[in-house]
Amino acid sequence: MAQLIVVFGLVECVFGWLQLLGFAASGNSMYPATGTFYNPGPYCGFLAVIAPVALHAVLHDRHKVAVWLSGTYLFLAIGLMPALMGRTGWIAALLGCAVVAAGRYVSAGRSFKKGRLRVYAVSMIVLTIAFLALLYFLKPDSAQGRVLMWMVAFQAMIAHPWGVGWDRVAGAFGQAQEDYFAQHPDSVFVSVAGAPEYVFNEFLQIGIAFGIAGFIAFIAVVVAGAVTAWRSRCYGLCGAVVAFTAVCFSSYPLQFAEFYLLVFLLGGAIIFHRHNYPVWLRAGACVVLGGVLSVPAYGIMERKRQTSEWDRMSNAIRYRLSDGMMKECDSLVREMGWSARCLFDYGKALRGNGDYEKSNKVLRMGVEISSDPMFLNLIGRNHEDMGETAEAEEYYTRSRHRLPNRLYPYYLLAMLYAKEDDASSGKFLKAYEEAMELPVKVESPATREMREELIEVRGKR
Repeated sequence: MAQLIVVFGLVECVFGWLQLLGFAASGNSMYPATGTFYNPGPYCGFLAVIAPVALHAVLHDRHKVAVWLSGTYLFLAIGLMPALMGRTGWIAALLGCAVVAAGRYVSAGRSFKKGRLRVYAVSMIVLTIAFLALLYFLKPDSAQGRVLMWMVAFQAMIAHPWGVGWDRVAGAFGQAQEDYFAQHPDSVFVSVAGAPEYVFNEFLQIGIAFGIAGFIAFIAVVVAGAVTAWRSRCYGLCGAVVAFTAVCFSSYPLQFAEFYLLVFLLGGAIIFHRHNYPVWLRAGACVVLGGVLSVPAYGIMERKRQTSEWDRMSNAIRYRLSDGMMKECDSLVREMGWSARCLFDYGKALRGNGDYEKSNKVLRMGVEISSDPMFLNLIGRNHEDMGETAEAEEYYTRSRHRLPNRLYPYYLLAMLYAKEDDASSGKFLKAYEEAMELPVKVESPATREMREELIEVRGKR
């Protein structure tokens, strides 16, 4: 199965090189190459996981075909990875290949003496810390953003010890971030806060989805795979597991069907190298593993199909929402309750139709599965249009806490207070000052227009 892993990697490399050279379209117009992925980061991580397997084959495999395939893979992957700009992928590849190097040292008949092992461990820790510090100083905002995401995700996991389900992770994260900034409005992380779809750490992602038990179980499975591969002298597979762990720690590989197939091949290869178990038992374990992993992989592919179907519908409802379209949208929403984009588009279309109650019902479903504060803004606007000022204020305030570096909720709050009588002018002035003092990362026509409108309203008062 190790050869199948390398062949799988070669296919992805060919896709990437065709895109890089302009012979095929990239999965994302913003990047030169993405393979079969839609982002270069996970693609780079995918190539990194296979690198230790290929390196081990080049160093140890006796079959010339396997050596040539693995060497070709390393040549193509190393040439492609710099264009992908995936820091996590490079770290994962280096860690995985370091495991292969350590395995080669052991297989040569040497052993790590206690003193030498201590020096080796300390050196690795120092180098890792120095490398992480370098990455931090190169991109401090990005590093602080990751720290915030992991901190908030951990709080979300503790708040939901039994899990919320895979589709509601982003919603739980958004609520946890909202609670954090409500309690710490002057936090140093305000400027780097965002509304991510994933928490960029699959251990925490699984912990929020399936609870603390799922978090521990996933760690146990990964550790067991690495230990089993090392004891079986499958150092390339052990390195691949270590690289996969590194990718999981700082990316979102489990959102892609390609990674589930790769995990199946890795798991199957590790299982079949355990020669002290009968063949039927190993084959059965592989079948069970394949059955378990095929469920999320199929789900990902099915959701791609549903997304394509919604693309067709969303273009139509931008202009009008007839009764027939509403029935079709209701049917799609029942199938696509996992899609934040579907719920947002439909909720916005219902608002445009003046159906505020139903719009809020759909948008509240979106709040449960998404960290995006725009759901809260639209719910607040619906309440405001229905004359429910207190409810509108509540949702605008929640939106401001969820993502405190966005101007829009400050603007909405100030305009809401401006509609009230003179007795509430103090609330307007406070909201006005907060909106005008808020630093904006990227000035745009929209932010300038909002501030100009606030200045105009302030002048009239």
